Amino acid sequence: MATDYARVPMQPRRGREREMVSCVALSDETPTEHTKLLSSSVSHSTQSRALLMAQLGQVVGWYELRPLLGLALPLVLSSTLDHVSAVVPVMMMGHLSANTSKEYISAIAMGMTFLLLTAWTVVWGTGSAMDTLCSQSFGAGQATDLGLVFQAGWLAGNLLLAPTMVLGIFCKDILLLFGQTDDVATLASHLVLIMLPILPVALFYDLLRRVLQSQNIVTPLMGVSCVSVVATIAINYVLMFHTPLGYLGRAVAVVIMALLAPLLLWPYLVQSNVYRQEWKGWDLHAAWTLVPEVLHLGISGAAMQGFELWGISIASIVAAFGRVGMLPNAEVAISADVCMHGFRGFFHMLYGPVAVAGSVRVGNALGANDPQRARTAAWQCIGMCGLLGMVAAICMVSFRHSFPYAYTPDDNIVTLTAQLLLVCAPFQTAVAIYVGIMGVFRGSGQQTRGAIVNGVANLLIGLPLGLMLANMVADGIVGLWLGISVAFLICAVYGIVWLMQVDWEGLANDAHVRTQDTHHAGQDDSVVALP
Repeated sequence: MATDYARVPMQPRRGREREMVSCVALSDETPTEHTKLLSSSVSHSTQSRALLMAQLGQVVGWYELRPLLGLALPLVLSSTLDHVSAVVPVMMMGHLSANTSKEYISAIAMGMTFLLLTAWTVVWGTGSAMDTLCSQSFGAGQATDLGLVFQAGWLAGNLLLAPTMVLGIFCKDILLLFGQTDDVATLASHLVLIMLPILPVALFYDLLRRVLQSQNIVTPLMGVSCVSVVATIAINYVLMFHTPLGYLGRAVAVVIMALLAPLLLWPYLVQSNVYRQEWKGWDLHAAWTLVPEVLHLGISGAAMQGFELWGISIASIVAAFGRVGMLPNAEVAISADVCMHGFRGFFHMLYGPVAVAGSVRVGNALGANDPQRARTAAWQCIGMCGLLGMVAAICMVSFRHSFPYAYTPDDNIVTLTAQLLLVCAPFQTAVAIYVGIMGVFRGSGQQTRGAIVNGVANLLIGLPLGLMLANMVADGIVGLWLGISVAFLICAVYGIVWLMQVDWEGLANDAHVRTQDTHHAGQDDSVVALP
């Protein structure tokens, strides 16, 4: 349990309001001939300033901004390190062989994309269920529920993973169906088959990470990322360049790091006694009763994440293969698409952690039956994401001609990428707000709502619009991304309208029902006092 949190009875807001009124009343006592004029004036002035500052803090939400930033900043660093761990090995693969570097890079890109759209979507979906259940349980003061929810997530996640692992066996056939060459499909399938068995372990670590995040414990995760980035680079280098494995060393390194990550976290778990407070042993029978709830939230969360990824990936496939004939130069288009993804990935390392922090704080507040704090945390999350989106837009415009040279010296690709960045720049604030909205949805248990919005915006509006615009503009990839950007804008606008109208008291009641369910263990009348 985080040491800076205490379990205390929840104080009704009306009680706090009465205390504030009583303070004002004390300062307005009727003076007598025995009253000291100077001390009364100073006392009244001091109390008035204190009351004004307290009211200002309530309006601005300083009490919530500090813990939100305290969560977000370590998560940003951790996300950055994880991004480096993913990118550097791919760069290494490009230097394995001058003759086959393109095939190796394409193979790892296709293999990871395949896993991203299947297995990892399931892992993240199950994780979104944990975001809701764990953060709200912790906010409600039911830390002993977290171990049971973890077990339910483990069971539900493996049920959802099983079909995706079967799909992985047929990875080569699926990639060939989508137009990949036989060489690339074969190389990619070899990588996928090596990584498939480790997916349950990756799920285990992701669920463990969500349990800690829900308790505002993020520093150990940052430490794991710091160690992992060094270990990942070293292991990949040794396996790919100094063993017969070659490019397969990348997949073996993924397996090793998936096994190593939980072990790196174990010393903290033992030293902090978190497992003693929250882990009461395996109770699969009790955990199984929670599986339907986890499946409901997890499937919706997977759809919420998947609809976005699938919409973007289909557009990328069109860019790569020109299936509908609208892209006159597919090689230039796919290169510009890669540059665009690189820019998005960089700034998503900022939006994403802020959204995770917002999800945790909203869930904690709803679990603690504090709808006002949940509302404040949600709006602060959206505001921070929006500001970062403005920065991203400015950077897109400012560096649109220089950024593409980090990927290629080809002037045609640079020119097309610059045009693409300029067209998409005005939508970056909406993209960032969208990411924040998805975090609020996870914290408040609104994954189904998020899935519906993403499905309609991305698959029914954004993708068809992008395909239509690709036929109308000279550079088809620009039209495709314009359609994707409109989808993000629709989601962001909907999210803002929803936030303005949502019944936070109702969401707090839903959290109360969820956390006080008779299947849960460790019920008590205390809540966590949020800092």
